[in-house]
Amino acid sequence: MVETFLIDTPVMITFGLLFAPYVKGREWEKPCLSMAFILGLIFATVFVISVIISYKIAPDWMWMYFPNDPSISILGGIFILSLLYYFPYIGGFLWGMFLYANSILMYWLVIIYFLAMEGIVIGLLFKRYFFVGTRTDFLSGKAVPLPNSSVAPVLNWFSVGLLILFIIFWWILRKYKRSETSGAES
Repeated sequence: MVETFLIDTPVMITFGLLFAPYVKGREWEKPCLSMAFILGLIFATVFVISVIISYKIAPDWMWMYFPNDPSISILGGIFILSLLYYFPYIGGFLWGMFLYANSILMYWLVIIYFLAMEGIVIGLLFKRYFFVGTRTDFLSGKAVPLPNSSVAPVLNWFSVGLLILFIIFWWILRKYKRSETSGAES
């Protein structure tokens, strides 16, 4: 058993929550076929690609140096991607639909909660996040600071790309959702 905390799972829930309000009325019957869900899934998949690349570059760091052996099998990878990435996205999306429909205040409080928990976990494990290397390098104090590491370009490029992608998708979904209300008024 791996004794670590995967911070990406709450991130995936948050992604689902953020895309959920853009489900149109008629899409509520099959929300996982909605434009909001699909664009959110594309966004989440771009994030997952950055995770996979980061794992290939620095597996010990991706597991925060907790396990002695950070390698995982293909089946283990599929299990992890399903259980800790895509299922949380789906759950966050469906939960976000429910919250947004019933209480916008509660919806935003849940998002703030998840962001705060992310901040707390990063704060508690900051040294493990900030230094990249092998487990031996980390334990001996020879790991490289994150900004100077081989993972930094991946994180930088994907962070900028995800921000741009989120803005584009947000704009598309706002326009798409507005077309529902303007169509109803006609």
